[in-house]
Amino acid sequence: LTDTGTSSLGLALAQLPHGAEFHNQTLWASIGWATPAAFGAAVGAPERRLILITGEGSHQMTAQEISQFDRHGLRPIVFVLNNSGYLSERMLCKDMALAYNDIAAWNYAELPHALGCQGWFTARVSSCGVLDDALKTAKQADGAVYIEVMTDAYEAPPMYKKLHEHVASFYN
Repeated sequence: LTDTGTSSLGLALAQLPHGAEFHNQTLWASIGWATPAAFGAAVGAPERRLILITGEGSHQMTAQEISQFDRHGLRPIVFVLNNSGYLSERMLCKDMALAYNDIAAWNYAELPHALGCQGWFTARVSSCGVLDDALKTAKQADGAVYIEVMTDAYEAPPMYKKLHEHVASFYN
């Protein structure tokens, strides 16, 4: 599952393994949808290993649902893409640095522990090498996994970059 915005556009062309399902909600662009939706999907199919990919702005809307995974003994793999704000909104602005697209900085990798989750593997990564190491650990983990992925504030999937190249035409 993925949230509306950067994560869903980044995964739009991803090749998934046979039998994998991709779910997102783009119709209403309801950020914050993916975390509770992932919980529902995990409850509905506990035998499957669920992967949630969400941006930190979306995740702040419904992050408390992480505790429900632990309460029900579910083992999601959660990736929180932290780019220090609402990148989707930045991409739609002529001035990407407008302060209203900034959000409060949370220590996301500590969030499962703060919410009472026991035995979760958590990591905060900011390079491909460290991400590779975290992914190796996640693959072997018996319990839930929560990885905060730090990116540049303006790092965007190719489709968003192309959209932003033409943002001035939105305002004519």
